[in-house]
Amino acid sequence: MLMTIQQSYSVEGLRSTPLFRDASPETLEQFSRVCLVQRVPSSTELIGGGERPGFVHVILEGAVEFFSIEAGREAMLCTVRDGLAVGLDALLSSDEPVHGARTLSTARLLAIPGSALIPALSKDPGLAFSAAVIASTLSTRLAKELAEQKLRTSIERLAHWLLRVQRHYGGAERFELPYSKRTLALRLGMTPESLSRNFAQIEKSGCKVDGPYVSVTDLPKLESLARV
Repeated sequence: MLMTIQQSYSVEGLRSTPLFRDASPETLEQFSRVCLVQRVPSSTELIGGGERPGFVHVILEGAVEFFSIEAGREAMLCTVRDGLAVGLDALLSSDEPVHGARTLSTARLLAIPGSALIPALSKDPGLAFSAAVIASTLSTRLAKELAEQKLRTSIERLAHWLLRVQRHYGGAERFELPYSKRTLALRLGMTPESLSRNFAQIEKSGCKVDGPYVSVTDLPKLESLARV
């Protein structure tokens, strides 16, 4: 359930977000009155698959996953965190949206009415430029995920992802998976059964898996498997 915790947002708060960083004072004043700040639980759907959103949500805290469902099969497309605006691309595109979005963790969001945002973009060049940058950032991330799916085998994708998570934790030799193995399987484009087999195989290539914890035992070997 969406829970509004603040009926407005300060001009200074708006200015601190990437979307409104270069907006005019008039735009900031307008949106400080119509934006809502919401805190929502994990797995809250922000955009239904194939639906055009009524709100754009700027992530103030937390993470959101983009997903797509076709013929009963689901795939996670990418994950975004603080600063990005969820639903901006779907709001602006004339094509039918092909993905949905939901929170991956408890999140604090700035909800912006699409009915107010669209006309503001045509009047405020600074706001429009920021929106274009954010939309292109998401497009680039989706393209990278597609390349990952096309150019690496499933176990190579797992090894590469584990290396990226390790870097996120500052190169720690032992770290906790940031989400469930079911979610990870969707994230990497494989079934949970394939993920389990890959985890068993990857223990021969520089990793030890203990429940939700991963220990990197041979970094060069893991890097070789990931082809980095």
